[in-house]
Amino acid sequence: MPIPNRRYNVLNPNVTEFFGQPLWDTVNYAAAGQAVMNFFAIPRGQAAVLTTVIGGAPAAGTIKSYRDTNLDIAGFTPDKRWEFVGMSAAFRRITDLVTDEMDRKMIAGNTWWYFRVGDKDVFRIPTVFTPFANYTHATTWGAVAAQATGGNAPAYMFTTPFVVNPGERISVTLEAPGNVPIITTLDITLLLHATMQRAT
Repeated sequence: MPIPNRRYNVLNPNVTEFFGQPLWDTVNYAAAGQAVMNFFAIPRGQAAVLTTVIGGAPAAGTIKSYRDTNLDIAGFTPDKRWEFVGMSAAFRRITDLVTDEMDRKMIAGNTWWYFRVGDKDVFRIPTVFTPFANYTHATTWGAVAAQATGGNAPAYMFTTPFVVNPGERISVTLEAPGNVPIITTLDITLLLHATMQRAT
């Protein structure tokens, strides 16, 4: 009798394979605020304004790596079929500050997510309803409030998954009614939980 897990073999000829592979991207939120932040607009290997760079020093021309995104072509998913089932996000800073919580509240309370596939609106949702994973320093907030990486944010699951086929453009923006200023610039990483489909 065949082993039940055999159908999950990676090299299975003439069988469509499905992998749990998220898609992610990182943008910078300026301290002065901005009305629109475009995710999946600058691919891996290109320069972007990011503050959470290796070594802890801000840089305006950081070359995006897999730490920042796994998008290889601006605006397009890697050449596979993707089914997105949920999202997670994280605020990222080079240092822990006592003002971090206020900045997170300002952004979350005054923005919304906007998803498009091709020329079709998929959905909008106020950011305050989507959880964020954050680094929280024990000496800043007290040992009880300290969280491990991603430990305080379950994923937001879409009511209905949406599909992006090869060659279709995906656009995700974080929008505000105007410039919402914060105390210190930070990076925001969006992670889309997905199943990636490919033919063998």
